Amino acid sequence: MIGLERTKTITEIIKGIVEIIALIVAGLWAFSNFQKTEVPSLESRAYSESNIQWFESTDPKHCVGSFGIRVKNIGKKAIDLDKALLRVWMLDQPPFDKGVSYIDPEKFQTEKATYEKSFIFKQDVSGLLGHFPPDTEGQTDFTFSFEKKSLKIVLFSFEADGPEMHIRQRRWSYVCDLPT
Repeated sequence: MIGLERTKTITEIIKGIVEIIALIVAGLWAFSNFQKTEVPSLESRAYSESNIQWFESTDPKHCVGSFGIRVKNIGKKAIDLDKALLRVWMLDQPPFDKGVSYIDPEKFQTEKATYEKSFIFKQDVSGLLGHFPPDTEGQTDFTFSFEKKSLKIVLFSFEADGPEMHIRQRRWSYVCDLPT
């Protein structure tokens, strides 16, 4: 009887140890699975888009260009954007010396911008800076007057930054959409 009770006690101890090990393994598996699947979905995520529209002006020597920006939080946690920089370059059309020539916006940005304005959250009126809970957005248009000039290219650039987010939108077009 003592041998049977001793065997029963040892069996219960082994069972308890196996259960503890199983709980530890299950916990490690759950943590690993969470790290691989859920943690990446909690990263800050935003969607941004831009467009350019051209309009006739009452002055026949000028046109109006509008650079529209939309920013949307598509993540699961809030994002903050607290500063931004809007820049515009107006440049001559690059020479076409080959059948195909790449017009590189990065090369435009090596020259001083024709127009530049910084925004900070407390003074921003655009609606593109601030606190964005999940599934919220901001949108605005920056509107400029341009002298009509053939073969001039305009590059618009908007960059916004926050603690965990950087947004950049660039668009280029012929000034007043006049390629000739």
